[in-house]
Amino acid sequence: MHVLTVNGSHRRKSGLTGRMLAALERGVRSAGGSAESFELSRLELGSCRACGACQTNLDGRCAVSSPDDADRVFARMKNADVVVYATPVYLFGPSSQLKKFLERFHALGRADDVLVSRSGLVFHSVDRSVCARPFVALVCCDNVEPSTTRVTEDYFRTFSRFLDAPMVGLLVRNAGRRIIDGQASVTEAEVAAQCEQAGRELVRFGRVTRRTERRLRRSVLPIPNWLFQILKRTRRGRAAVCAHANSQRYETSKS
Repeated sequence: MHVLTVNGSHRRKSGLTGRMLAALERGVRSAGGSAESFELSRLELGSCRACGACQTNLDGRCAVSSPDDADRVFARMKNADVVVYATPVYLFGPSSQLKKFLERFHALGRADDVLVSRSGLVFHSVDRSVCARPFVALVCCDNVEPSTTRVTEDYFRTFSRFLDAPMVGLLVRNAGRRIIDGQASVTEAEVAAQCEQAGRELVRFGRVTRRTERRLRRSVLPIPNWLFQILKRTRRGRAAVCAHANSQRYETSKS
């Protein structure tokens, strides 16, 4: 099992995205697999300009930006059994780095060759050796609000259905800064342990188990999420949530 990770975080290895990926890679290697990583912020990546030139040359290269590092990553993806797309949430969606990379997929297919995906969605042909690789989506954010990651999660579910790319894992973690600063009931060691377990499961089973996905998502709040949602609807509850959050931020800034 060879796993290729694509890190869309601007913080590279220092942020929670990079730390979670490092733990997942350790799990892959401990189970006998191999792992390879790319940090997009270190690469030279041109943006798709929707010029359509790639649909004329049909050689799988962007007529404006190629050759650049996107071509190199695409070539390595063809040799991967699983690709991990990892991103922090920026304004409720994937990072600009990851979106810029994925938008380059446009050069890998023919937009005028219409087809219907296995899930029944009208799309167009793609280079399945790159675009349809089984993948894991790794999503994290700093906010304690569970809804923060929802749009990004749905993005990857839609990506999977249109491109016929099996999503074999969805690893989601919120409250990242609080966890790293030791201000949450979930510790960074626990997050790393679940990511390592996910890596081992990829090698052993070809997918991440739902149990591991649920454990990684464990709430940092002292109350159940359903109660948290109810409390926010009352004036007193909103005040309590904000007061608690701001007091922790102040304590962190002093330490």
